[in-house]
Amino acid sequence: MARPKSPFQRPKRRRGGQPGNTNRLRHGFYTRATRQENLAARLLLGEVELTLARLTTGQEGEGPTPGFPGSNKG
Repeated sequence: MARPKSPFQRPKRRRGGQPGNTNRLRHGFYTRATRQENLAARLLLGEVELTLARLTTGQEGEGPTPGFPGSNKG
């Protein structure tokens, strides 16, 4: 005996994760470990950029270090 068709039809779903789906927090790019590694890398990159800016503009000491690219000192 065949099951009768239900008068209720579910709405079509879009591709991908549905609203409220939290699987992305457990798997892949958004995992806690990955987010912490990305934060550490961004903080380190910020420090490197700040150090390079200080070296090229001469805000520390007497100016750019000798032999630093872009400096006029030999």
